[in-house]
Amino acid sequence: MIKLTRLNHSILAINPDHIVAAEASPDTTLVLLGGDKLLVRESLDELIERVIEYRRATRTPFEALAGLPDGDPPLVLDAKSHAHIHACTCSERPHGTSSLPPHGGR
Repeated sequence: MIKLTRLNHSILAINPDHIVAAEASPDTTLVLLGGDKLLVRESLDELIERVIEYRRATRTPFEALAGLPDGDPPLVLDAKSHAHIHACTCSERPHGTSSLPPHGGR
């Protein structure tokens, strides 16, 4: 939830996943999933920053979950040699080949 301020200075908390759109005209108007509209004191830029902060705080990147540094390709343990190899998801390997051992190929 993010805290926002109504025009009458009352504070409200809203789930940013329910915000469909926002516009500054001149007050910031939020359009919610059900079509309801809210006017808030925060500028459009402040609203966007709060949503970004919320997303950073609540969503963990895949790399952090997997224990990998940001930007590195995932590592796969080769079953035969126990060597680490990089999984390739691009076109650098020939068509029809794989860097992973076949099923049952132990």
